[in-house]
Amino acid sequence: MLRKQSILNRCAPRRAAARRSAVLSCCGLALLIPLLTSAYVPPHPGAPAPGEHVGEHESGWPIEHPSLSLRTEVAPAVARPGDPITQTAVVGNTGDTTLAGVVVTLDSGPCHEVLGHLRPGATETASCSGTAPAHGRVSARAVGMSHGGLPVVERATAEIAESPPEPEPPAPKRPSVALEILPARAGSVPVPVRNTSTVPLLGVEVTGEPPACRRTLGTLEPGRSVTYTCRAAPGETVRLAVSARSLAGEVTAADALVVPPLPPAPPAAEPSPPAERPPPAARPVPPPLDETRVELADSGGPRESPAQTAGFIAVLGVLVMMVSVGALSSATRAGR
Repeated sequence: MLRKQSILNRCAPRRAAARRSAVLSCCGLALLIPLLTSAYVPPHPGAPAPGEHVGEHESGWPIEHPSLSLRTEVAPAVARPGDPITQTAVVGNTGDTTLAGVVVTLDSGPCHEVLGHLRPGATETASCSGTAPAHGRVSARAVGMSHGGLPVVERATAEIAESPPEPEPPAPKRPSVALEILPARAGSVPVPVRNTSTVPLLGVEVTGEPPACRRTLGTLEPGRSVTYTCRAAPGETVRLAVSARSLAGEVTAADALVVPPLPPAPPAAEPSPPAERPPPAARPVPPPLDETRVELADSGGPRESPAQTAGFIAVLGVLVMMVSVGALSSATRAGR
């Protein structure tokens, strides 16, 4: 019994401390709620008194309206990519509360400027030296934070006009001359010589082949030209060169070559068709031979035809041959 009572006595202080902590926690939370909320709505006031304007005596927690203004400029306003420029930014606090930790970033450098605190209505200026970008635009960014912890961000841009390219330097005043040989006309070859520079040319002389095309022209003013003609045979090569000098003594020259074409050959005459040969003359037909019989002179005997006479002579020859052979055979036997 004594042990049970001692346990209850020990637990009683702990329960009382827990109750006191719970009460204090509830009271502290009730006091912190208005501080944690940024907009506290007060109870509806009664009707304003006569002569009192609404808003003169506001009750409740104040509401913040943080705001920033930002403007950026570039000097010079006309530049080419890579040229040095200076970017300037003007930051203003257009809200109704002080802004802390105001920082401006300019991308021409880039540069980061810390302006710190900025009161309502105040302005600050930041500048940065850099180079003009290729796209011709620079930007700026400003950030800050109100007393109640609300962040504020503002951005601005500026265009850079590209400057026109620098004009090319004028060409030096050097002497130059041009020579041309035009196609021949009726055996005459036109040869124009022109001063293509902006300075007078002295001692203009044309040399080459054929000798008939050589000339001494003397002085030739800027932009002026002289054309002369010379004779050249068809197919003869015309090779000319011109030389001149300026007042400063600089020498210039040019040459040209042309071969006048040969005149076209006359068209060949078409061959005439071969003349028809007359038909060969008919050979005369010899008259037919008459079979005449040769009659022997009167011999008093019977007359025979030539065929019979020939046969008789042949038989006689055979007989003579046989007789000769027989005589030879007899002589041979007798010699043995």
